[in-house]
Amino acid sequence: MAATQEQRVGHFDNAAKLEAAFLSHVSAASNELQRVECLDEEQRAEIHAILDALRHDGESHTNIVQQLSGVYRND
Repeated sequence: MAATQEQRVGHFDNAAKLEAAFLSHVSAASNELQRVECLDEEQRAEIHAILDALRHDGESHTNIVQQLSGVYRND
């Protein structure tokens, strides 16, 4: 059974909400990392690099979801 246009848009809206929540968690982890005292500078830098990669991926996914959502909203 094929999804209706409204269902597709709803799925994309849900995906956008998930991406926003994900980015919020990445940001919170980055902020928390500033207060962690048990890491040396190399460890801290590695974790920052990972969080930056996650943030970049999340932002890319958000853009893709928005573009796809726009396709179905305009049909």
